[in-house]
Amino acid sequence: MSASAITLLAIQGAIFLFWIVIAFRFLFALWADALVTARTGSIFPEPKAILAAFRDGAVAPRYNRLRNVFLVVTAVLLVLAALSPLVLS
Repeated sequence: MSASAITLLAIQGAIFLFWIVIAFRFLFALWADALVTARTGSIFPEPKAILAAFRDGAVAPRYNRLRNVFLVVTAVLLVLAALSPLVLS
């Protein structure tokens, strides 16, 4: 395996780990909002509260930064995945 292939795979791995962290932060923030919205006292909010939280996650201004970072990192991962066959061959 060439040095460029190893470098690409290492970069992809690091970016994927960052993507995982951002995705879980986003999901946990949405879950916390669903719990606040539901106000049932249960750790499992009702589906209506979960859907409302996901809708807010898609459009609410308070999630702009997290949503934008998630989208940019996802786009970078997709570009690196498209470049992988070129580098690995």
